[in-house]
Parts: sequence; structure tokens; C-alpha cells
Amino acid sequence: MLPRIRLGYEKEDAWLSFWKGYETAVVQKDIPAVSDIRNSAEIYRLCRLLAQRAGGRVNFQDIAQDMGGVALTTVKRWINAFEDVGVVDLLPPWVNSTSRFRKAPKLYFFDPGFASYLGNSDQGSLFENAAYTALRAWSSLQPGTSLFWYLDRNNREIDFILQTRDDNIGFEAKHASSANPGHAKNLIEAKREGLIKEGYVLFNGEGKNQISEGICALGIASLSPYMVHA
Repeated sequence: MLPRIRLGYEKEDAWLSFWKGYETAVVQKDIPAVSDIRNSAEIYRLCRLLAQRAGGRVNFQDIAQDMGGVALTTVKRWINAFEDVGVVDLLPPWVNSTSRFRKAPKLYFFDPGFASYLGNSDQGSLFENAAYTALRAWSSLQPGTSLFWYLDRNNREIDFILQTRDDNIGFEAKHASSANPGHAKNLIEAKREGLIKEGYVLFNGEGKNQISEGICALGIASLSPYMVHA
């Protein structure tokens, strides 16, 4: 079940060796090739600071302080470099007439395995990151779709909003072996208010079952365009 961070590695040493090599390539080759960061220690440090924030809203000021007082504009430029080389992605907020606009995006790693290697041991955030990775891959294959996160004026948050040409689909990621109506509360309210046409609670398993009208529990291992619209 996801997040299958160590899939394919029977031994811990093999898993660590793979990610150590990947990190070395990012630090010594990839980032210096697209940015002005030349201090390897700073890149290593930023890698770990970003991993700790996987699945959360980006506070550039906090990151700047944790980097020892680096200028805010510099931190933003450095994080953009991590985007450019395909290490992280910044998910923008979804804005409509009833949402409370938040400038801060949410940060996800393209591979939650790297975030895990870098020290993120929070299974909830790693699972949400795995859900993001799956949804981003799916949406990239569907013309006219965009992915966002959502927060309204009542501080009600929905992990992901998939905006298609015809409607909006909401997703909540829950690191649990099954999903219940409590997990779907925000999706149910969003559907009742017309913000989304349908919603899915992604859980750590397989299969699909209905929670309420238009709202389903969906195992992340079963996530596919067919399962969502079936």
C-alpha cells in the first residue's frame, strides 16, 4: 500500500544507497547547473528543510530564518531551482468567488521516497505527498485539467481540487486503511455548496465505495480516471 517508499528494495542499505546517490547528484550537479547556489552545505540543508515541510504551506520567511537569515528573495529563487530540476513542486491555491485567497502554495516532492530519505517520518504527510504525486501524474495526461488546494473563509481546507473543463473534483488524502463520513466532512459540505461536483477520500488501500451522494472512498492503489468517474 502507498506510500510504498521502499518498494523494490529488500535491504535498507540498498534503499539508502540509491537515495544517497540521488541526493549527491541533486546537490553537486543539478542545482548548481540551474542556480547561483554553490555552497553544497546550504543545498543539503535546504533539501532537509523542504522535506520537513512536504505537504504543508510554504512559509518562505520561516525557511529563510532556518537557513541562517538568508534573504527572502534568495530563498524563493533557490526553491524555484528545486522546482526546475524536478525535486519539488509548489501547488497553488484554488481561488473562486467564495474562497479566501492564500498566496502561500503547498509544497510537495515529486517522489515522497526522497522526502522520507531526507528525514520526513510523518506518515500522514508522506501519504498526502503520494496522493499528490498520483493526482499530478493523472491530471498531466488529461487535457484541460489543473490541480490546486483549497481553503475557504471558514478555514475549511480540501487537500486537492482537480479543475476540469466541465467541473471540479475534490480529494482528501487520509493515511488510514479505510475511509468514513468524518473524513469526508469538508467534501460533503463543498458538494452541497456547489463548489465541487464530486469528491473522493483517498485512503491507504484498494477499492471504491460510496460514503454519501457524490462522495466516495477510493483506495489510492485504485486511483484512475476510470475509477473516479465510474
